[in-house]
Amino acid sequence: MNGIKQKFIAPGRPATNGLAERNVQILKDKLKLMSFEILPIYLKVQRILFRYLATPLANGKSPAEMYLNRKKRIKLNAMFPHYEMTSKQKIKPRTRIIKARERIRTNFFVNSKPN
Repeated sequence: MNGIKQKFIAPGRPATNGLAERNVQILKDKLKLMSFEILPIYLKVQRILFRYLATPLANGKSPAEMYLNRKKRIKLNAMFPHYEMTSKQKIKPRTRIIKARERIRTNFFVNSKPN
């Protein structure tokens, strides 16, 4: 009636919400795994949430990417950058034509040390 539906559940209780219950379970499990780290609890929770939000789900997108419409920057992004090279950025081989008897300077390495 009038678009109002009555629900007989305790509001704000994880036991009545399966998704909230699962998130609490994940957080507790991760906190147990981080028990060896000597950090305040708020830093542990902060790290757990950051990693969780950056981890891709089954659909290939992370929760942060679905919410913010962009990927979060994590340490792996710095280690494995993914970008498309434009025509100006493409690396061209540098070749130099050396004439006979032209003086050049070189380094000669023996056992990884300059000789």
